Amino acid sequence: MNPLSAVHSFLQSSPAYFASEEYFNSTRTDFAQNRALPTCYEWNSEKQTTIKKISSTFFYPLLSLHKAIHDKVGQAVFLPASQLEFAELLDIDQKRKEFDIQDKYNKEKFRYKRFSIQVDGNVIDAALIGTEKTLSNGKWLLAANGNAQYYEEHLDLSNSDVKCILATTKANAIVFNYAGVGLSEGIPNSEMMSKVYRAFLNFLEDENGLKAKQIIAYGHSIGGAVVANAMKDHLIQKTENNERTTPTVVVISRAFSSVFVTAQNLLEKKDFKSRSMGYLMGCATQLVGWNMQTAKDLENANIPQIIIQTANVSQLCQITDKELIVHDGVISEESSLAMELIKQPAISNIKRTFIGIQESHNLSLINNQLMDGYEPSADLDALGAIINKALEEQSS
Repeated sequence: MNPLSAVHSFLQSSPAYFASEEYFNSTRTDFAQNRALPTCYEWNSEKQTTIKKISSTFFYPLLSLHKAIHDKVGQAVFLPASQLEFAELLDIDQKRKEFDIQDKYNKEKFRYKRFSIQVDGNVIDAALIGTEKTLSNGKWLLAANGNAQYYEEHLDLSNSDVKCILATTKANAIVFNYAGVGLSEGIPNSEMMSKVYRAFLNFLEDENGLKAKQIIAYGHSIGGAVVANAMKDHLIQKTENNERTTPTVVVISRAFSSVFVTAQNLLEKKDFKSRSMGYLMGCATQLVGWNMQTAKDLENANIPQIIIQTANVSQLCQITDKELIVHDGVISEESSLAMELIKQPAISNIKRTFIGIQESHNLSLINNQLMDGYEPSADLDALGAIINKALEEQSS
């Protein structure tokens, strides 16, 4: 059986298979591998134009130097998950090999399938998550990680953000590691992060992929910037090719408006010296090519957008007042995506919903470390209803 056939067979499996020793043994064997599995799908980004090829050749030494600096800065600062020492510190290999495949703490009883795709020649390690009841419904969440996250953590945590959203929306998920992170091949850089996300979007929509009927494009922190940039380019390509777009909603949790603004506001003091230093740090992010611009990219993504931000609220609720937004422990209120978008004039063809939550940047949507698994809550039910409504409005 080829890898894609194995994925399709997994999606069409019967409850009897998921309860069998064959399922548990083969799944454990797949996740125990210390390398990515054989690829089941291949996607290559756009070919360079002749002008780009000439300019790239002419400026090759400078471009190579800039790329080397960009990659090194990315590995050290913007994507620490790409550091081997970081993965070892979090025991990522052990999490992948030993997570609870039987999902005994969750009444949802999630099922898992490891797989890989190839993006511009790089093998990207990934996994599917779903339940016996949802795997064939065509509803998919595609998760872009924060800068210190691995897909293995979504599997290992019974009440991870991804599993909570799946439980309340009745969707399935693709989780993956960026290029250069975990067992995914490639160099960690901002362009490749976006390309990998676009590749999975194509895999979801492709007749030779999963043929998704609805998509939740989810990103946390820097993952929100990845989603915004990837969706912008994906929609542009769809328009240019005159192709139908699958009903999609963007859900971004606790993200920044841009790296430049975030760097500017890193220093808490607001005196002249601190502001000057912040401005220089912002300029540095531009010079090394890491000024990801979440707010700007979302302006060019004509699909419903749900923006979740830490706020001064007692429970999850919709907000319209920027004064409610607070520092989340990592991203200041001035740097937050919600603050920037609320300040902007409304864009008539883009429906945006702003959600305030109590949880700080690195806490899960369920802030209860003693909880063994997902438990229904009014907050998550409300979020699920907002997401489902946005999808249904597009599908109708």
